Amino acid sequence: SAAELWGFDSSGTSVIFVDSLGTIALNLSTGVETRIPAGQLDGSSVFHQLTTLSPQGLSYQRVLLPGFVGEPDFSLVTEGDAEGRHRHLLGSLSTPESIGDLQLSPNGQYLAVEINPVATPLGYPALSDDVIRNTTELVILDLANDTILLSTPGFSFAW
Repeated sequence: SAAELWGFDSSGTSVIFVDSLGTIALNLSTGVETRIPAGQLDGSSVFHQLTTLSPQGLSYQRVLLPGFVGEPDFSLVTEGDAEGRHRHLLGSLSTPESIGDLQLSPNGQYLAVEINPVATPLGYPALSDDVIRNTTELVILDLANDTILLSTPGFSFAW
């Protein structure tokens, strides 16, 4: 049974959720469940917090990378393959920050992400409404060209 529902893949054919064993994509037309493997980023284990899938089968995830003792974890956006290998896309590896929502465009070429420079032990959900309104950046990444198309103050988006 699902512990947390994360939404749909970019094409709307699968629902993404988490159960006690990890992240799952459930194809709504076939009923086939696909486990999204726990990942590694440069040899370090990452903890999935939010996942979406592209039409090409890649996963785009908000992940946590353990921080230094007594400091918040690093919240990052990664691209993952079927073997659980992650590639870092967004989020600082030197200063913890908070990553909010992330969504793929329907064609899977663009990824929209909320990034806030304020880090908390509980991440983005622990930020106050004022902090989110006043300091969150909306970043749109062109995945085909690996470039940032837009970085502007803002939050809360939908394709």
